Amino acid sequence: MQVTVKEAKFLKEGSNQKGPWKLYKIATTEGKEYTTFDTKADGLPPGSVIEMGVIVTKADGRMSVKGITIISQAAGSTAPSGTRYKSEPPDVRASIEAQTAFNGIVTLAAADKLEMDSAPVVGAIAWAKMKMSIKPEHTTSKSSEAATGSNLVDGTFANVGLLLTWCADNGVDRPTFLKIVGIAEGDISKVNIENAHQLVKDYLKNKPDQEGDVPF
Repeated sequence: MQVTVKEAKFLKEGSNQKGPWKLYKIATTEGKEYTTFDTKADGLPPGSVIEMGVIVTKADGRMSVKGITIISQAAGSTAPSGTRYKSEPPDVRASIEAQTAFNGIVTLAAADKLEMDSAPVVGAIAWAKMKMSIKPEHTTSKSSEAATGSNLVDGTFANVGLLLTWCADNGVDRPTFLKIVGIAEGDISKVNIENAHQLVKDYLKNKPDQEGDVPF
């Protein structure tokens, strides 16, 4: 479920047997409030679009969310501000920023907020094509599983951008993805991620040159 952030703020911190923790509140433009321990909520500006993880409703009606994914970062902040992001090396932070910007542009284009021939959309498509033209370095199945597993929520990808990245890493470019799933370019943001993920896995398993070796 995607929501637009009205306010995100730090509430409190502490520690237990699992280690230190920080609690944040996220208020949405729909008038709902959630708490989360996900540090990606740290400094998240109003207007940002996020994908909610598993939502738990407590007996008193309060809601908490187990993990969030930033789809687009609102103006006023140039990069995700969570503590995990800040600790990443410069090349990893640059990759996160590029993927965040790409996902935001795709979301805005799908909502008819940007024209398909506008500079941001044309630039995003060019960036995606460039990424898809780079052959990934194949790792062992265990390391590949670990790398992709961190992007999964309940067995599938948190957003279509991560799914497309996984497809490119496994030799499935964007046009091939569209053919496998049976959708047009303009419908890519509306795709059922879980079903599309399974269709691509089936495609890879049945390819004569793949021998069914799919990372997960």
